[in-house]
Amino acid sequence: MAVWGAIGFSFNAPQQARLARARPEQVTTLLALNASAIYVGTTFGSAIGGLVLGFFEPATLAVVGGAVGLIALVTYCRSNTEQSPLLGTR
Repeated sequence: MAVWGAIGFSFNAPQQARLARARPEQVTTLLALNASAIYVGTTFGSAIGGLVLGFFEPATLAVVGGAVGLIALVTYCRSNTEQSPLLGTR
């Protein structure tokens, strides 16, 4: 749990700094939306995990978690190479 906490929560501050640099004039709104997205992601992750455990074997949870992680990685990589309508060109 300590490793998960250290790694999982270490991404929040850099993400907030990235958002603040991208649009300083809208920093309050962006940080609020970022926090909301974290809570929505936690909610959906818990719901998906509950559904997977309800319908499949517990080992399937690792496969679904890995797939979601891969989707997140692809989304992150694309966000660093393409123009974002919200954050502009990087």
